[in-house]
Amino acid sequence: MLEIDLLAHLETLTGWKVYPIKVPQNGTYPTIVYKEIGNIRNSESSLNGNNLRTLHYEFIIVTPDSEELITTKHTLIDSYEGYSGLLGNTDIFIARIVSSVPTYDNAQNNFEYNITVEFTVKQ
Repeated sequence: MLEIDLLAHLETLTGWKVYPIKVPQNGTYPTIVYKEIGNIRNSESSLNGNNLRTLHYEFIIVTPDSEELITTKHTLIDSYEGYSGLLGNTDIFIARIVSSVPTYDNAQNNFEYNITVEFTVKQ
């Protein structure tokens, strides 16, 4: 299951605490939040007997340190753009970065970077 494999991979990749959907009230920073925002049957799913799904995930990097934000953003983009192969137990046909947008959370005084990744997975 991609959700579980992403959690383990993101924590290993960054050494940060990673949360699904939202940072809990007692969450620590820096952190990454991830969530599935789309899950559809791939239009090429029937080719060569492949059963492909296209999954969209949003990663939100949250940190009070702007340099850490930039470094981590590049780490995630470099890791996922064009990735093909096994990620844990998930067979990824191809991963692509769809968007990456910086923001700032005034209430929490944190820099944020939202990255949307499209994973085409074999099932």
